[in-house]
Amino acid sequence: MVYSPKIIVVGGVNVDTTFEVRVLPAEGQSVSATGSYTSIGGKGLNQALAARRAGVPVAIIGATGDDDGGQMIRNFLAAEDINTEFLLQIDGASTGRAFIVLDQNARNLIVGQSGARILPEAPLIQDITNAWEGWRGVDFVAANGETTSSFVREIFDAARNKEILTAWNPSPMPTDPAPLLRRTDILVLNQTEASELLGVDRSPETLASELRAIGPREVVLTLGEEGCMLVNDEIVHVPARAVQARDPTAAGDTFLGYFLSSRSRGCTFREAAEIASTAASLCVQEKGAAATIPRRESVLETLTAPL
Repeated sequence: MVYSPKIIVVGGVNVDTTFEVRVLPAEGQSVSATGSYTSIGGKGLNQALAARRAGVPVAIIGATGDDDGGQMIRNFLAAEDINTEFLLQIDGASTGRAFIVLDQNARNLIVGQSGARILPEAPLIQDITNAWEGWRGVDFVAANGETTSSFVREIFDAARNKEILTAWNPSPMPTDPAPLLRRTDILVLNQTEASELLGVDRSPETLASELRAIGPREVVLTLGEEGCMLVNDEIVHVPARAVQARDPTAAGDTFLGYFLSSRSRGCTFREAAEIASTAASLCVQEKGAAATIPRRESVLETLTAPL
């Protein structure tokens, strides 16, 4: 379906294969899987799906191959009513894959194979900016590290020229993040990514504050079971709900999608983080990627329940 989105997400779409193990392998160690399953994912798809399930119109920019995996993803996105006008199909290419190793304590390792993610930058950017002339009320353009940095720089510049806010999740981490940081209004990342960006290992408050000093107007540092740290003109810690985590694969993407959707609906910085944290807490209780992302009704019901 083609409609005017409130949030545009740039990123990868994948077919994920998850191997369940008792303990994550150490370097040079082989372990046997106790089970495996295939699901749909990719940070771009997960983030777009989370924002859409939170109740806001969403468009995704990315690419699939012309294989069965690509068609499965397109059917899934159509059923979720996500605008795929700029989800390209690259003939002769394979759809992106991710291979996930998940242990019994909900810790994971993820290796991605990019597949059809290299986008034709100049013509696609022009097509997107032309489409924006007919779209009204786009609030955010979000991107992650699954798409080339040069493409994200171009799309962020185009967004800012339209006075659209940019949100960046630096995962996977690009080799030169500084140009993207300077173009980012809202930075959403976890503590490991924050330490990697700055090249230091410090407290969450210090990491978030130092990142904000580089350029973003707002920094959201996700802390897993400890909740999240918010930094704009003040520093706020939002605790997480205590849950039994089974699979954290899509937790960060769920948080970002719900956070931006809530901001688009007019929520405050803290309100949006509380909603996003609740959505992520529901996500980690199930196994998989896209299928674990909760719908708005479940999140709202959980929000009204006692901690």
